[in-house]
Amino acid sequence: MLQNKTLNKIIALVIAVVLWTYVIVDVNPTTTEKFTVPVRILNEENLTQRGLTIVGEREFTVTITLSGKRADLNSLDRSLILADADVYGRTIGEDVSITVEVEIPDSVENVTNGTPRILVTIEELIAVQKPIKVQFEGSFRTNTEPGNIAVQPETVEVRGARSYVEDISYIAATVDASLLTVSETTINVEAVPMNANGEYVEGVKLSSPTVDVTVQLCYTKEIPMYVEVIGEVGSAYEVTNINIPTAIYIKGTKEALSGIQAITASAIDLSQVTASSSIPLTFSFPAGVELADSSKNISVDVGIKGISTEVMEIPTSGIAISGLAVGQTAYISTDTVLVTVVGKESLMENLDISDVTLRVDAVGLEEGTYSLPVIVESAKAFTKLTTEPKEVSITINEAS
Repeated sequence: MLQNKTLNKIIALVIAVVLWTYVIVDVNPTTTEKFTVPVRILNEENLTQRGLTIVGEREFTVTITLSGKRADLNSLDRSLILADADVYGRTIGEDVSITVEVEIPDSVENVTNGTPRILVTIEELIAVQKPIKVQFEGSFRTNTEPGNIAVQPETVEVRGARSYVEDISYIAATVDASLLTVSETTINVEAVPMNANGEYVEGVKLSSPTVDVTVQLCYTKEIPMYVEVIGEVGSAYEVTNINIPTAIYIKGTKEALSGIQAITASAIDLSQVTASSSIPLTFSFPAGVELADSSKNISVDVGIKGISTEVMEIPTSGIAISGLAVGQTAYISTDTVLVTVVGKESLMENLDISDVTLRVDAVGLEEGTYSLPVIVESAKAFTKLTTEPKEVSITINEAS
């Protein structure tokens, strides 16, 4: 009986060993599995201390392959898998390669081919003041618009990577139009960095996340406008046209607008104008009145043309000889004369040889050969007329 019990124990032990071996070898074999792990950026403060920052992608991951028993891999706490990229001492550059150090539990082995890496772009960290641009969301009643707008602060410091900060054109402060009243109201709104296309720019920090906009609902009014034009353009220029607006729109309270029936702008001085341009108009308004939005850029358009120079070659047959005595004949031995014409562009557009006359004066001269100055004249108001040569050789003969 005792022998049977001993035998049974031995058999049970053998079965247990066989089962344990089966489980270990067949049921829980050694295997591999891939894990995608988020990467922690270490020592980023070292970049900041040196005036640098990472731009672009900041949420990095690496994929690693771990080997171990199936049960260990299945029960592995993923939070114990750590992947670190150290940027200490790194400098400015695009696609800078950073080695990723991976830490794993002792129960598994890292069998990833090669060393995992990430690519980062590092730029200079800058801070620049950007202007606030107040915008309004919603519509206003006819003949009304926002006015007397003030914003505090007037600028906001933008801090971030150089490419991000330089892309920002202004800080938008958008006000709900329905909040405006005829009395001044101060509204706190979000400050939003925008590029020149009106698109939100991410990745920067603002010195103030909000701004205070003080504004009131104003009434608009159209009034006649007068502009005095003084002075004249320089002798080298001519005015081709002047376009002067005759009316403008102003805005303010009803009381302030009721006392204004017309306005005179500051005079325009043409002596200061040397090219076609739009000259902004300035006004002196009473308190509480300003230009309406539609007239913000009102100006006088002045068209200016400069002086042109043309050179014409004229044969001496085209030079008249005046003052010859009765019976005298003469001829000019110089072949041609170059005439330089300087004048306003409007006169020079269709310049022709017939626009000038050339002559020499032979009054009182007897038979012989002379060098006489060429006289050049025109019925048109050219600025300057000259010839080359200035004198021509003329031979005068007496009648035989």
